[in-house]
Amino acid sequence: MITTKLPGRLFAALVAVLLLAAACSGDDTDVSTATTTTTTDIATSGDTGATISSNLQLMRGAYEFDTRIEASGSPVTQVAGRNVEGNSQFTTTTGSGATLEIASVAGVIWTSLDSGASWTEQGTEDLSSDPIGPLLKPGAITDSGEQITATYPGAILGLPDASIDVNLRADGEAVELVYETESVTVRTRLSPAADATPIGAPTAG
Repeated sequence: MITTKLPGRLFAALVAVLLLAAACSGDDTDVSTATTTTTTDIATSGDTGATISSNLQLMRGAYEFDTRIEASGSPVTQVAGRNVEGNSQFTTTTGSGATLEIASVAGVIWTSLDSGASWTEQGTEDLSSDPIGPLLKPGAITDSGEQITATYPGAILGLPDASIDVNLRADGEAVELVYETESVTVRTRLSPAADATPIGAPTAG
């Protein structure tokens, strides 16, 4: 069976989570118009930036992500899954332990409330086929040694803010990103995909 379609307000919240889980949205364009500085290539910002850029470049086709969202220091939601060629599938888990499966294939978003036994098509969203691409060219970069702080337009992260400062550091082949907005902290770890099998649209159970 196919579950009942989710209310619009909840669907909007799910889209925001999807954008966070996919690291960013939109195409790989010059983002300098959203900042007062010239667009910078992370790879040219020193050894730390070169390592981060190299790691991100290797993950552009397929990567795993684990995003943890905290409000005032307390865990709120964890989003974990994988992205292959711009299509993603992941599980969101709230602090109370409730789970929701989400899949985004060719811009169509599906949700499942029963661990994938049945799926509901929630609508479409204009998502990037290369979510990592925009991360490589922020509006500004500060290199503090072990990590860099990159400034992006909020829209790249699915947020209404004009700009967001994101701390990035390399951890082996992975890249960790941390940013804050008001009292919310978002921590995301991107790593090479152990499973790069193409992600197809769910079928009704």
